[in-house]
Amino acid sequence: MTDLEALMSFIDDNEDLERLETLLDRFNIFEALSLERHEIRHSAFIRWLLDPSETHGLGDYWLRQFLQKVIKASDGILGNSLSLFDLDDWNLGGAEVRKEWRNIDLLILDEHNLFVCAIENKVDSGESPGQLRRYREIVGQEFASYRKVFVFLTISRNTPSDAAYVPISYGDIADAIENGLRRRESQLNHEIALFVQQYLDMVRRRIVEDSEIQKLCHRLYQNHRRALDLIFEHRPDRAAEVYRVVQDYIESRDDLVPLKSTKAYIKFLPKCLDVIPAEIESERILPWLLVNLNGKVHFKLEMGPGAEQMREQIYEKAKSLPGVFGKPKSKLSPKYHTFFSETWITPKEYDELDEEGIKQKMGERIQGLLDKKGKAMADAIKGLP
Repeated sequence: MTDLEALMSFIDDNEDLERLETLLDRFNIFEALSLERHEIRHSAFIRWLLDPSETHGLGDYWLRQFLQKVIKASDGILGNSLSLFDLDDWNLGGAEVRKEWRNIDLLILDEHNLFVCAIENKVDSGESPGQLRRYREIVGQEFASYRKVFVFLTISRNTPSDAAYVPISYGDIADAIENGLRRRESQLNHEIALFVQQYLDMVRRRIVEDSEIQKLCHRLYQNHRRALDLIFEHRPDRAAEVYRVVQDYIESRDDLVPLKSTKAYIKFLPKCLDVIPAEIESERILPWLLVNLNGKVHFKLEMGPGAEQMREQIYEKAKSLPGVFGKPKSKLSPKYHTFFSETWITPKEYDELDEEGIKQKMGERIQGLLDKKGKAMADAIKGLP
């Protein structure tokens, strides 16, 4: 099969591809806000879901569902701390769920039943050394007389470093949510049911292992490996596209001086600031720098290497003008010293803007900084030896 035939086979009446496009095109508020991998946002939603006093209106139902999952996954870890008989007997309506208490992601506290459950939530990040043990000791000291349960929540039930923690997966969370939606749908406000369903869809599609999207992607790759390898080989380089548009824009302006740049680090100067002689060919001691990395463009006013006396004079002048150069660090950095930085193209803009949009955004940012601080910067460094 030729490359062209492989590509035609991939796009011709491909049901898996059509299904994948349908899933990806379906609107989801969590995906629209790029919250799929944000641990803090997941913790916030789970806290809302588990707290009996929250606005979902199901009281302690989802808290019970969650704790049932923990008990079933515990494999003897819990001992006498919690059992299904306890859940059947307890009224959990007075429980509260705290977020980021003593740096613990979630803490379920039931003073009536003298019960506490600490949950450490990990989506993409891993454990810090001693983190789980430290949290367990904090809970043990603060709630010495309580029954204590410790949960390690990850995408695929990763094994925790501390054997006192019960491993739970996002699939378990999704199952608990799904049970609640199926069994208690009539008790849920329509808007709340839709909100919870959107979260469930996002977790099923983007987070849990063996999600429908993962299965479709695996099957598509198995059946169309050659075509997909070709597509990947010739995929657009977004960072290179942004670099070209920004560099072309800088070169098109008579009031800007392009400097030696790379795809990731684009350097230039307004002509009004090009008053300090370069010590190295094509370099300047105080360039304007655009960092084109990690799916965004970040601006830095950064002083680079140069004569020590000159760097000291620029630093002292900048310290006297915090409104222009930003609040200075207490000490001059020996090689690269950043006066201030700000995001000029956000990750969302980076993904969505076309070439004209990037050009317009950069023009607004550069002109805005020139109008606001350009003259004051030029006056500050003018005349320095």
